[in-house]
Amino acid sequence: MLNMCEKVKARQKDYYQKVVDEMARTGTMPPNCDLQLPKKSMIVLVMTDDDNINGEVIAKDGRWLRLPSDREKVIIRYI
Repeated sequence: MLNMCEKVKARQKDYYQKVVDEMARTGTMPPNCDLQLPKKSMIVLVMTDDDNINGEVIAKDGRWLRLPSDREKVIIRYI
């Protein structure tokens, strides 16, 4: 049973790391993503269409203030 739990945990870690990597690389949340919590060391900000940060913080302190929409452009800042 412990081995199965470790496998599930490893798969979840890989999945969420890929999501965070795509957010950092493309600035968008992948479609149908079920990312539960951002890392505590991240602040996630929304970008406008002209690639400016509008200052809306959607995640901080390891909690979502609101969930981003699919393909909504965001900026990830590490604190």
